[in-house]
Formats: sequence, structure tokens, C-alpha cells
Amino acid sequence: MRHSIATLSLSGTLPEKLQAIAAAGFDGFELFENDLLAYPGYPGEIRRMAEDLGLTIEIFQPFRDFEGVGPEQLARNLARAEAKFDLMEQLGVELMLVCSNAQPGVSGDPAVVGEQLHRLAERAAARGFRVGFEALSWGSAIDRFAQAWAAVEAADHPNLGLILDSYHSLALDDDIAPIAKLRGEKIFFLQLSDAPRESARPPWYSRTLRSFPGLGEYDMTGFVAAALEAGYRGPLSLEMFNDEFRAAPSGPTALAARQSLLWLEERLQADARVPTQADRPLFGPPGAADLGGFTSLELAVPPAHRQAVETLLGALGLVEAGRHPQAPIVRFTGEAFSVYLRETQDGGVVTLGSLGLDGVAAQALPMRLKAYGQTTRGDDALGGRLLTTPAGLTLRLDPEGDIEARFEAVPLPKSSSRGRLRGVAFALPRSLVESEAGFWRHLMGLPAASTGVRHEPRGVVRRRRWQSVEGGVAIDLETTSHAGTSTGRSLVPSPDLAQHGTCRELRLEVGDVVATAQRLSAAGLAVEPTPFNDYDDLIARQAVSQRDRILLETYALRYEQREGQDYVFLRLAVPGNPHLMLEVGEYRAFGT
Repeated sequence: MRHSIATLSLSGTLPEKLQAIAAAGFDGFELFENDLLAYPGYPGEIRRMAEDLGLTIEIFQPFRDFEGVGPEQLARNLARAEAKFDLMEQLGVELMLVCSNAQPGVSGDPAVVGEQLHRLAERAAARGFRVGFEALSWGSAIDRFAQAWAAVEAADHPNLGLILDSYHSLALDDDIAPIAKLRGEKIFFLQLSDAPRESARPPWYSRTLRSFPGLGEYDMTGFVAAALEAGYRGPLSLEMFNDEFRAAPSGPTALAARQSLLWLEERLQADARVPTQADRPLFGPPGAADLGGFTSLELAVPPAHRQAVETLLGALGLVEAGRHPQAPIVRFTGEAFSVYLRETQDGGVVTLGSLGLDGVAAQALPMRLKAYGQTTRGDDALGGRLLTTPAGLTLRLDPEGDIEARFEAVPLPKSSSRGRLRGVAFALPRSLVESEAGFWRHLMGLPAASTGVRHEPRGVVRRRRWQSVEGGVAIDLETTSHAGTSTGRSLVPSPDLAQHGTCRELRLEVGDVVATAQRLSAAGLAVEPTPFNDYDDLIARQAVSQRDRILLETYALRYEQREGQDYVFLRLAVPGNPHLMLEVGEYRAFGT
């Protein structure tokens, strides 16, 4: 299907927006009037700019507060419309969006509104234009698509049709099933955005929180399926009012937006309600394999911190297994995953270099990425392919065995690590959260597991978790407005906060957390302390014996219920970076 996006959904000047839209692979765009008014050139220049980029101006919007008014105001509104038609002629766009009147005291009578829309459509037809009528969810008299449809039916004009907006319908919990019974040729345009449910009213929230399909709580697939079942054959267009999109770099946002429409088509293809379109087949990429876990991690380590990091790995039970013949990289291995220490020549902090995906996912992913237009790059030292997420997290796609073969083996003592790398928490600037979330939802196929808020002494952190179907991988995306939080502090070392996130925490599941804690203590590695009040509270909440409390306190171990099981864990900072935390834990029943 054709894909479009509203210019209001991106940051930057109009030329910057259009370049990003074209580079992302869109077919066209909705021209928002504010972008036209802010452009320092003539409307004809916008038309030529779009043509040069291979883009179509799909619709001009919005034309507000037209219908349900008295005769004098109607005359002024019709004159205002003629001025917009003059602009549309210069722009080369033939469809104008009219949204329902949000002013107080207007009429919602279908006969009155229909007659006034008929007069507008007559004027549009005389100029070779069409008009689409949309119900705003906060419209004064018309706020449901059924009401807008009744007005379109009453107007009975070939140049007047309905515009459906997923947000305005789904935010009001409107019944979308009747959409499938509408006349498809009278649905002139389809606007899409997802959102959290609490953003419905007042309109202020709806103009700040809309996002990509799949990142909110609405039935986007059902909405579009109903329109296609009715016979709609126009473009799928994103209209996302989002404060963070207007601050984020337009290129990554536009690419993530296009990928969200491809993902939506992928879901529609599997929906039995959607009719087959031989002339416009739906997007059908290779499916996403469930991520079973991470097979490796790479740490970039300055020379001053290398010995301390190697001590940490030894305490975790990993052993040195090989050295790269051409690059300063050392491989440490355990039973289930490897760690690569890549020595850097700067005086900075230890940082996460990359994460290796498990073999099944790594083999299945390249074809899916190619279909989605996501590029990869090579790694000169370790070989294979690397994939960078919108926020800067690097994923390694080549099988672990291929990397191992590039290293010169060293005598290998037996590893005592049965650990698995199960998760990562990524601290992000707010402007990058939606694009990063879209990557994990749309390309990697992870369903959203949970959202949450963490209250800290110096602020609040908001978290969104994406977890694989089998629970092998959990990705936490954290953001905050408060620099004093753990997430805020972890962003401080980043050289460009507007462009990148940073890894805040790695989560390692081990076979024996007590033995690991003993080795960490013997190696002189300080574990984050747990307040004794926390242990008192634990005894009050759970059937914890005094013996178990002593065990927990001795090694600064913590306890939580995770997935219905006892989970015992500790936390410590990775040597060389006080803001990069390591959680080491075990599902362990008390008393064992």
C-alpha cells in the first residue's frame, strides 16, 4: 500500500522534513498548514521540492471550524475555503481535510451540516478539488465517525467523503465494526496513530502523546482491517502529535515511522478480515524469530580499567579463552555466553560495545531487516554484521562460533560460570524512546511486557519493558527528566545526549548467586549495599527465616518475586564506570 506521514509528526524545517520522509521510503505526505506558513518561500516551491524528491502531497490540512454555523459565519468560512483552494492549486494537492467544529454553540444536525458541507464540496469541485470530513474526538457537536458519516451521506456530493482517524475513534472506545459496512469509495483518507488510553481527553494530551502503531494500547489492526474490508484503497498515513518527535532527529523518526506501517501491513496480511488485493499486495517479510537470549557482550575498556574488569569476569566464573591476532581484543567465556574485552586508547569509562544475539534469531534476522529497509554494517576486527538501534545500541548478528574461530586459543581452564545474559536496561533521552521502542516491537517482534515508574531520592524514572515470548530476553527502555536519578546520571558521560542512549544495567542470571557473591567478596569487589530496613520489611512480607536473613545480609543479597518465583540477586557497578550496573541473580527458593 502507499505510505504517507503528516509533516507535523517530524522535527525540523519543511525541507528537512521532506528529505527525511523521502529517505525513509514514504510515497507522500500530509502538508500541515503550520509548516506551510513557516516556510519562507512560495507554495509552488514546495510543490517542486516534493516532485524532485518523488513525493506526492496527499492532503492539505487542517481546515477548522467550518460547519454547524449561522449564515454570516458560513459565508466567511466559504470565503476562507476559497483562499485555501488558491493555495492548493499552487501546491498541486487535490484533497483538503475539514475537521469537525470544536467551537461552542454549533449545530450537529446532519441536515444542517450536510447542506453546508455540500456547498463547500460544490466550490471544491468547481476548482477540481475534493474535501474529506473528519470527526474530532473533542468536536463540539460531531465527535464520532458515525456522525461525520451521516453528514457526508446527507450532503450527497461526489467530491465530499469521510476521513477516518484511528485516534479519534479509538480514544473514545467507539465501535469500529460498522466501518466495514461503509462505502469504500467514500472513505477518502485514513490517518493512523497509536496512544496510551489515558490520552483521550482533553485535546491537549492527544496532541502530545500519539505514537507509532503498535506502541500504544489501541486496536490498530482491527481499525485498518475494517476500512480495507469496506473497500478503502488509499494510502496509510501517520498523523502523530508527539512533543518528543518534534524534538528528535527527523531521519530516525521518519524511518521508524515507515517501519511501523510495514509492521502494520504485516499484521494485516495475517488478518482473515482483510480482502486480498492483487494490485496492492500487503507487506509480507520473513517472520521474526523469538529471541532466546544474548550469546555475548562486548565491553570497550580503557587500559586503566582492564585489570579490574578482568577480575570481575573471573569472579563471575568466566575464563580467558582466546586473543585476537590483529586487534586488542580478549575473549572470556562461560558455559552459556562470552565476553569480549576490546581495549580502547582513550581515558574514558568502560562502556557496552555490542550484544550478540542467539543463533536462531541472528540467522533469521538479516532477511527481515533487509525487507524493512534497516541497514547493517561490518566489523573489521570480529567480522560478521552489526546492527545499530535508533538509540545507539549495537547488536551482533553473526553466530558465536564464527567469532570464536577468529581468535587464537589459549589453554582453557574449566569455567565455573553457568550464567546467562538475560537483559539490559538502556537509558535514553526522551526524544529517542519511541523510535527505540519501535525497533524492538516492529523489527525484533518483541511484545510489550510492562511499563512502570521508579521513584528515586532525586527524581522519577519511567520504564518500558520489551520481553521475548519465551522470556529469554528483556529490554528495559528508561527515560527521565531528572538528572539526579540513576538513569539521568548514566546519560551524563554520553557525548551527544540528543543522539544517543547508553547502557545503564546488564542482568546476568547465574547458577549459584551465593557462590558468586563469595567470589566477588574474595576478589575485593564491592557490592551495592542493601539497607537493613529492607530486610525487616522482607521478613514482614514473606516467610523468611532468620537463617535466610543472615545469608542475605552477609552478602548484600536482595529478594524479589519475579514471574511467581523467588529471585535472589545483588548489584554492583562495573569497574571503570560507576553508572554501568551489573545485576547478578538466581531463581532460588529460600532454605535451599
